[in-house]
Amino acid sequence: YDLTSPVDQGLEIFAAPGDFSATDSEGSDQSLESFGMIQVNLMGADGQELNLGAEGAPILMPIQDLGSTPVAGETVEAWSYDTETGKWVEEGFGEVVDIDGELFWQFTANHFSTWNCDRPISTHGCLSGQVTTAMGDPRQGATVRAVGQTYISTTTARTDNSGNFCLEVKNGETVWVEISYSIGGQAATQRTDPVTIPAGQATCTDGSTDDCVDLGVIPVDIMTCVQGVVIDGQNQPVPNADVVSPQGGVA
Repeated sequence: YDLTSPVDQGLEIFAAPGDFSATDSEGSDQSLESFGMIQVNLMGADGQELNLGAEGAPILMPIQDLGSTPVAGETVEAWSYDTETGKWVEEGFGEVVDIDGELFWQFTANHFSTWNCDRPISTHGCLSGQVTTAMGDPRQGATVRAVGQTYISTTTARTDNSGNFCLEVKNGETVWVEISYSIGGQAATQRTDPVTIPAGQATCTDGSTDDCVDLGVIPVDIMTCVQGVVIDGQNQPVPNADVVSPQGGVA
């Protein structure tokens, strides 16, 4: 997975399964910062899924240089994606090695899967805001996702019945936020400008968003179109008439 390129130049972070929420070896919930990800699926000649024997298989994966990159000699946890829980699960660790001046993560996998070279985020900040319609009504159930620009991670949340959301992110880093909503088969997506999270711990889990970076009110609407003919009182077409939408559209 390419996790560092710009969005319009091959970024594959949206193709990664789920977000970067995880369960560590002690059963605690974590948010992860990634340094690389790989997916391995092998099929036999008859289409059957193949897996590893007891000996496992070595993985050598390039470290992607963004954020607090580890150095040679350090160990970094290995996480596989659990499709049933929708979370990454800690399964051992690998070592960062230097090969001809480039950093790689080496690890022995015990099964084929999507594997992630990650560390739990320990310095938390948070983002809050409210998603509404253009008319100011709360937009319940919208998906809100924070995407790291200066580190590799995503976190997601859904708006509550008041349109409010709160997202855990890494403090001292820059993220942008994507809001998506669909109804009746139509979808709307909107992205915010990048925002830098200040230093200092802040979290969504204490029931208050007072210490979070507030993005304010974000209107998101599904755009559609209507067409018709403007006529006068004698049912004659009216050329060059302005047709104005209450939400600001003009035709």
